[in-house]
Amino acid sequence: MSVDFEISHLPKNLQKAIHAIAKQIKTGAVKAETNLPSVRVFSEILQFNRQTTWLALKELENQKWLTAQKNGRYRLSDSVQQLVFKSMSVTMVTNGSAYIRFPRHQELFFRLQQQLKAIDIELQLEVYNSLNDNIDYQKLEEKDLILLTGDVSEVFERIKNSPCKIMGLNVDYAMKCSHIINPDSFKSGQEAARHANKSTVKKAAIVSFSRDNNKPWIHKELRYEGFKHIWMESGNLLQDLTRIEVLESKNYLNDANHLHKEISKHSDAELFFCLDERSSIIVTNSLDNLGKKVPHDTQVIGYDVTEISRFSNLSISGFEQNFVEMANQTIHVIQNDLEKEVFDKIHVDLVHRETTQNKR
Repeated sequence: MSVDFEISHLPKNLQKAIHAIAKQIKTGAVKAETNLPSVRVFSEILQFNRQTTWLALKELENQKWLTAQKNGRYRLSDSVQQLVFKSMSVTMVTNGSAYIRFPRHQELFFRLQQQLKAIDIELQLEVYNSLNDNIDYQKLEEKDLILLTGDVSEVFERIKNSPCKIMGLNVDYAMKCSHIINPDSFKSGQEAARHANKSTVKKAAIVSFSRDNNKPWIHKELRYEGFKHIWMESGNLLQDLTRIEVLESKNYLNDANHLHKEISKHSDAELFFCLDERSSIIVTNSLDNLGKKVPHDTQVIGYDVTEISRFSNLSISGFEQNFVEMANQTIHVIQNDLEKEVFDKIHVDLVHRETTQNKR
């Protein structure tokens, strides 16, 4: 039996139905040794009429993908399941600037590529450029599974209604994509607030940059909400939690100057939780200029510590995202649970750099 079939002679609508059913099989929505849904149910799932769905099932029976049962239903054998699984086409789409700037994005891709190759699946990479959209969407939508990482929201909007499975590998897609691997930001905000409580912090500031395109940055909002949730639950006052937000520009010096002015107004805060690595470095430098020593006079928690360490040797605590765990869980999902809609969240570690607390 071959995983490829010649159906170009069939009507276009029937070809689409056949590919849609094959995609359901390849991505695990249809399991071996179980009956497929009835023609009526399958037609509703695939949004084709019953006649087209029935003809598509008959053609897949002719191609020996399916076996007809006495009750009129169809079944997929275990051998077919394994064969079509190995023929799954998987592509990872990532933002070009993020892929170049952040080695951890590259690490995630190469780990996934290596692990998928071990189970006979080739992983392709599409690097998205927001200034010059270079994605061939027709070819992309022919894939069985698309992995999204980094800020590729425009790509998601173009493919979100396609029949292929889409899995988000970071929190950008937590509110959009049913398959999400790493929605950890709310949890990291909670962890930062718990650390503040352990340190008996009574006055804190949440620091971030905002974008001028009016698009909410989900990472930032979830980190803030997670911190506020634990802060208030612990009996602290909302008036003692300040939110500092500066409009981001392409001029680093201007951004640093604007943020420094805001930090000067709130230098009495005992802890600054910075929602990205860039702001955490600027905040730490600003506090140093104001005569505040980190972490003795005030603490700074950034995100994430791996990126911070590339730019600063200052005593900034931060979260360490476990990309090994992300890759392992992604592979597990592809092999076992691709039809499942909710996955376990990735564990995050708060790492203290050159501080007197929980030194690692």
